[in-house]
Amino acid sequence: MAPRLAYVAFGVWIGRWLAMELASYAGRRLLPPGPPPKQSARRPGRMPLRRDG
Repeated sequence: MAPRLAYVAFGVWIGRWLAMELASYAGRRLLPPGPPPKQSARRPGRMPLRRDG
């Protein structure tokens, strides 16, 4: 039982790592770049308020 649990835990860990790597790759390579900060509606580094939508 213990070796099976270790294999499952290792598989979950590898799956989580792989999902994060794929998301990182998609963010860098597959998605179009956003607007430059100077042309953005919000100031850089600021989170939008709830009323901003």
